[in-house]
This record gives sequence, C-alpha cells and structure tokens, in this order.
Amino acid sequence: MIADRRAKPPANGVNPWLSLRPGFRYTAGNRFPDQSDERKKPKMDALYFEDFMPGRRFRTRGMTLTEAQIMEFAWQWDPQPFHIDAEAARASQFGGIIGSGFQTLLVAFRLWFQENIMNECSMGSPGLDEIRWLLPVRPGDTLHVEAEVMESRASDSKPDRGYTKIKYAVVTQTGDTVMTYVANHIFARHPAGDDRRI
Repeated sequence: MIADRRAKPPANGVNPWLSLRPGFRYTAGNRFPDQSDERKKPKMDALYFEDFMPGRRFRTRGMTLTEAQIMEFAWQWDPQPFHIDAEAARASQFGGIIGSGFQTLLVAFRLWFQENIMNECSMGSPGLDEIRWLLPVRPGDTLHVEAEVMESRASDSKPDRGYTKIKYAVVTQTGDTVMTYVANHIFARHPAGDDRRI
C-alpha cells in the first residue's frame, strides 16, 4: 500500500525497476529472470535470419507488474495523472492506476530479449509499425509476448543480412491482448552461409 497518492521519485535518483544488474530474481512473478535462471533452461541454438520463416511463432515467459513498478516508471518517464496519482486515476475514465504504454512496450522487449531468440543475429531495426495500445495494463497483470514472423527477405545489396518483419502481441494472464506492434528487424545470416531451417 502506498501511503501518498502520488509515487515519489527514488531518493538516490536511480529507479530500481530499470536496473538490470545480475542480482535480479524471478520471485513472485514480478522480476525478470536472472542469469542463473537462464542456465536452468534448455539452451536454444543461436538463431539467424534463415530460421525466421514466415508463420513461425514464439511465446515468452511472463512478468507481473506491481503498482509500485508502474508508478515508479511513470514518475520518471510518463507522469500522466492516471499513472502516478491514485486519486486522479480513480476519477479518470480508467477507474484506477494503469501502466504507461511505453512501459508495456519496454517490458515486452525485455521479455522477448530474455528468451535469447534474436540475441546472436540482431543487427538493429529501422523502426516499429502499427503500435496499438488496446487495453489498459493494471497492477497485478502478468504480461507475456506472443510473436509471429510475417515476412522475411534476404538483402539484395548486403549478403550478410536479411530483413524480417515480426508481429508482436502483449497478452495478459486472462488472455486479453493489451498491445500489438510490428517490428522490422535486420538479422544476420548464418556465418556458415547455409540455408538451414529449424
């Protein structure tokens, strides 16, 4: 329970929610897995451009957002009243505190990256398309990401890479889709130059 109706900025100026230091534990569903958690999972072979065939789907693990995490993020990056002020949020059309859409996007990317799907092959991205916030994220919601490869094409001018378009959906524990977006990825081709398929 937060005593003040508005979240307060961290005393030391550092937001603990944003910290990705190796001490994080995936406890009570509200922390990202740390490196020791990753070692317990079966190791996925490194994926490259050739592995992202149209129609291939992926699903991440989940993360539960607490009210404190929502308000701490919003205080620094999106201080609209319905993100940081409990009283104003109750009087708004949302009826209570909701998460920033930017936080939802960042959580989605962190969950995606944590799965080691594109870590070996990512060469950046020229941008995102069709970002849609469909439903509010509320304290206690557990988010996971579902992704589907829409298209892939090899570069005509740079033989070491290809371009892959992936549609992402951020989904709650109840199956509601709260956000969708399309990312345009640049992926490295397999270093051996083969055309493998997983």
